[in-house]
Amino acid sequence: MTHNKKFANDNIMKESDHYAVYVISNSKEILNIGEGHLQARLLKKREKIKEATLYKYELTGSKARAFQRQQALLRAYKKKHNGKLPKHNPITLRKGGTI
Repeated sequence: MTHNKKFANDNIMKESDHYAVYVISNSKEILNIGEGHLQARLLKKREKIKEATLYKYELTGSKARAFQRQQALLRAYKKKHNGKLPKHNPITLRKGGTI
């Protein structure tokens, strides 16, 4: 993962649009763990997650690898947080794996 970056449009616009897994947070908690085309997904999340102030990511090279990394990060988060997901992650299971 990269170091934390300020969750602002000027930073997001500098990112590539390659496949990645990303973590969006504020100073207190992780808000979302996602995957997909990095720049497009971050811009979309920027509109929806108003309390977010930071993000970090890992380029994965493929959609399948991004999905695998996301699932691993979500499983680790659930284990650490008594079965709970970040508050901006969907509750339903995603096709291709369980969390």
